[in-house]
Amino acid sequence: MKPICFALCVFSLGLFYLASAEIGENVKIQTYKKYSSSCKELNPKKSGVQKIQVGSDVIEVYCDVTIAGKGWLVVQRRVSVEENFYRNWTSYQTGFGDLKGNFFIGLNNLNKISSLQPQELYIELVDFAGEKRYAHYSVFHVGNVYSNYPITQLGAYSGTAGDSLSYHLYQPFSTFDRDNDNATINCAARYMGAWWYRECLSRIPCSNLNGAYLGGNHTDPALFGSGIVWGEWKGFTYSYKTVNIMVRPK
Repeated sequence: MKPICFALCVFSLGLFYLASAEIGENVKIQTYKKYSSSCKELNPKKSGVQKIQVGSDVIEVYCDVTIAGKGWLVVQRRVSVEENFYRNWTSYQTGFGDLKGNFFIGLNNLNKISSLQPQELYIELVDFAGEKRYAHYSVFHVGNVYSNYPITQLGAYSGTAGDSLSYHLYQPFSTFDRDNDNATINCAARYMGAWWYRECLSRIPCSNLNGAYLGGNHTDPALFGSGIVWGEWKGFTYSYKTVNIMVRPK
């Protein structure tokens, strides 16, 4: 006669236990950790690197609790010149950098995170004099790879930096090797970045937060618009010292 098998499942304190055994043998226990789906759900006491569940994947993210309250997940950060943000399509799809320094979380992850539950968006800008300003949007969603990751939803703006993102609504993402903008030239190549470009930087409400780290004011005409740009605050010839782009479930 074949041995009789049984299974016992127990959920406790964030762990899923699966126990299986055959009569006459020792019980074998396997444990599976259940991860939170967001920094808000995880609710860490201090800022730092954490693991969350995004769909079927477990990924490392940076949770921030100091810039704008608790629960924010940082999707992009610029703090120094060390990391090169002038990268190809594949790099922006998968993400790059150091979660404790300069990084981009990846368009694939950004799509998954914003699709699992409605998100709000917070962008903090810091200039080289130490002044901080922000832009908050009540809703934010990025589309999938088949549509080239456009900003499909962007809610009401509030803040002190001015609205330099609504102009990019519905635009797909572009890199120097994947030109998805509406201009006759390649905006990503022209402005040394990667962004949801429309007609390049033709109007003040534009932004280019993945541009080159140029260190404040720059007057060279060849570098016009090529820095870390948020047009509504300091125009197209200023590149900010620090940027944090963050999302949080509503």
